[in-house]
Amino acid sequence: MTPEERDVFSNKMVEETEKITELYLQQQKFHERILKNVGGTIAIVVFVGAAIPGIKANSNDDLPQIEDEDDDAT
Repeated sequence: MTPEERDVFSNKMVEETEKITELYLQQQKFHERILKNVGGTIAIVVFVGAAIPGIKANSNDDLPQIEDEDDDAT
């Protein structure tokens, strides 16, 4: 290999390394966004899941019931 060919080869390798680094950084950013979205979704699901038993505990059982005084039904 001549020195000129080595330089060309070396420059091509540096270019490829820069491309790989850029793709790696894009992949990291993508994973960060996905984790934030999934984390937010999980937080919402946990919050709603924790709220449902609380809502059921405070259901209409404690409210006074109105008697049905429909005399026409007989």
